[in-house]
Amino acid sequence: MIRLLAPLLLVLSMACGSTQPYKDNSSLVVTYYGKEVHRRNTGYISHSQLKSILAKEEGFVIIFSADWCKSCQTVKKSIERASPKLKSKVYYLNLDEKWVQQLAMIMRIKGVPLMLDIDEKGQTIAIKGGAVPIMSYLLLKY
Repeated sequence: MIRLLAPLLLVLSMACGSTQPYKDNSSLVVTYYGKEVHRRNTGYISHSQLKSILAKEEGFVIIFSADWCKSCQTVKKSIERASPKLKSKVYYLNLDEKWVQQLAMIMRIKGVPLMLDIDEKGQTIAIKGGAVPIMSYLLLKY
């Protein structure tokens, strides 16, 4: 009986092993004495990245978002699907980060998702709040 079970257990143990490649979808933000020193797979831009984006003379879209917001996730998924057709780059700011919360307070942002369409001169073209208005605007404009 043991001779019959041993090959079966060997086959089962091999079948239970994963042959799919490992995909790291975890995010990581490392701060040192209050300053961000590393960011990986967050999907959100950092303060320094926002500064460099603002310094460039090209149009872009900023979306204030949060991981806990279902509407934000819907917007993000829709934009990912439509991204090859969009002419403007889309960047996300995480409302859970302290510097983004301060920026949102200064700008009097009261809800997410909130989109700002910025032109080449740094002027705001449009402000849209909510998943449907954001997706409709982006699909119609781009």
